[in-house]
Amino acid sequence: MTLDEAIKHCKEKAKELSNKAYEECGISMTEEEAYDCNECAREHEQLSRWLEDYKRLLEEKRPHGEWIKNAFNTCFGLGEWNYKCNQCNKVNDGKSNFCPHCGADMRGEE
Repeated sequence: MTLDEAIKHCKEKAKELSNKAYEECGISMTEEEAYDCNECAREHEQLSRWLEDYKRLLEEKRPHGEWIKNAFNTCFGLGEWNYKCNQCNKVNDGKSNFCPHCGADMRGEE
């Protein structure tokens, strides 16, 4: 099942359950059963919204960057190294795969 198919399934199931609860309440279904159908419909609708958000995040273009070695001196005059993100120019230890400031992917080429 693809992500689009999962989103479609959740929306269809939410509508089906909501309609079932509305149409059958008091006929072949108790109010409690109708409430359960509506609750399940709401959960499917929420899941479809989460999946749509997830899809949107996957489709967003994350910038790629690299850590640039940046020398600095301590107050004792000893040279040490830190790293600067070439996307946002903020300093970090350079050990992360992503810049904690701008979110750039530091794992190499796209």
